[in-house]
Amino acid sequence: MQYWAVKKKELRHELKEYRSNFPEEKKSHYDRAIFDNLVRTLTFRHTDSFLAYYSIEGEVYTINIIEAALEQGKRVYLPRCTKSQTGTDIMFFHKVNNLSELVEGMYGIHEPPEKFPLFEPKGHCACIVPGLAFDITGNRIGYGKGYYDRFLRDFCGTKIGLCYSDFLLDSLPVGRYDTKVDMVITEKGIVNLNAKK
Repeated sequence: MQYWAVKKKELRHELKEYRSNFPEEKKSHYDRAIFDNLVRTLTFRHTDSFLAYYSIEGEVYTINIIEAALEQGKRVYLPRCTKSQTGTDIMFFHKVNNLSELVEGMYGIHEPPEKFPLFEPKGHCACIVPGLAFDITGNRIGYGKGYYDRFLRDFCGTKIGLCYSDFLLDSLPVGRYDTKVDMVITEKGIVNLNAKK
């Protein structure tokens, strides 16, 4: 196993442990601030197609973000994880109109049914990218399955990371196929990484 992969595995364990002990009151306060910071951005306001994920325990809360995008009439897409015929992990985004339509997916996560329309890039697109942590240059530590790195290679819209400031680090180990985000939003504000490129 390559050095960066070992470091990622170790860091992933440490981050999960730290996140599991994150105070609930602090988390709720930070979630609201992140929501406010995101919906004020020009990216969110001007986005026609908005890709997000249904947050699980410990992650930045995204349900209110998804509901805000739906209320504003945006096309909203959520991921569905599956396996190809060759056994490769693969992810598709499907259009949703209401969160009540979601079903339990592969990992017990709420996701759209397979029959829902697939994502087609139209107008301005933005994607909320999950991560255990991000760094100040846009790198991220995900959950190790590679779903988002594969999807984002061909995604031409704005890639947004959401995290608490405790999880915004100076640097992270980077693999060959890792994809950076364009901005990171914390409870303290917005780090616009496009300005640093």
